[in-house]
Amino acid sequence: MDRDEYELIQNQIMLLGSAVKDLDLDDFIAEIDHADTVGPILDPTAWIKGHDTMYQIRKLAVALKGFQKVVKEIIQEQYPERK
Repeated sequence: MDRDEYELIQNQIMLLGSAVKDLDLDDFIAEIDHADTVGPILDPTAWIKGHDTMYQIRKLAVALKGFQKVVKEIIQEQYPERK
């Protein structure tokens, strides 16, 4: 890996961190779970069409929660006055 690639990856990681740090992932996941519960009753056809994509997005959101936690820990370490 050369310096340019290293810096590109570093910058992308920082960008991702800033993009997810304030997302309300708990409520987002709860909304997906709610839609997954009522979707088959309210609109079975739409639920069947969208369920696989919704499940994949939910998996990403759950994974992002761990990343988000680390981002917030790093921010707290660097800026302890922020809450």
